[in-house]
Amino acid sequence: MNPLQPRRGGRVALRARTAGLLVYSLHLESGGDDEQRASQLNQVLTDRSRHPAEVAVIAGDFNNDAAFQSFMLAGLAPAGFADALGNTSGEHRCSSMNHRHFGVDG
Repeated sequence: MNPLQPRRGGRVALRARTAGLLVYSLHLESGGDDEQRASQLNQVLTDRSRHPAEVAVIAGDFNNDAAFQSFMLAGLAPAGFADALGNTSGEHRCSSMNHRHFGVDG
């Protein structure tokens, strides 16, 4: 544990069904390394594989520098997820948002 970030609990991953979506809200470990965060993300992908027909969104704080696309995100595309931010440039507050079977018209 990082003494500069005292905690009462661990990191969190929530799953909810709302408005026809399966939504995962994550806050991956900031004090560890990419291997630890990849393990946490893989747990979510394992849960997701139990609900293959549902439209899903994974969003939250992945604690991954946007300038460095970490190997920890490599499992998202094979699981059918796409980066909702695409090739956005500049500063943005969204850490990461990935979707599967989800489109926006307009």
